[in-house]
Amino acid sequence: MYDLTLPPSPDSIESAGVWARNIALAERPDRADDAERIARSLVSQLIPLTGLGDQIRVAITSTADGWLRIEAHTPGRRRDLRGGHEYAQTSAVTTRIGSLDGPEGHTEWAELPPQLAVTA
Repeated sequence: MYDLTLPPSPDSIESAGVWARNIALAERPDRADDAERIARSLVSQLIPLTGLGDQIRVAITSTADGWLRIEAHTPGRRRDLRGGHEYAQTSAVTTRIGSLDGPEGHTEWAELPPQLAVTA
């Protein structure tokens, strides 16, 4: 698992995207563009929920069956995040999307499937 901690600022969107792309290039090069897009989207969604002095934690896990899970966590409270530009970007590349709420805060996640081989 890879972890990154970021402040809740607009600059963190770019940082998360570049970080996710570099990890995907090492783990799943065929999904680097999508990993970048999803990381940017998840961090963008959580910035408004994250209080001053708190941090957003981004984690990426590559599973044995070829999926790439990207999640972002904030100690902030949940609000309705479904819909909007960020959700549309994420749902365009995967159907495994979710969120978790608990006493520790709020987590948004998405999983990228293995790229299917194209046969000629």
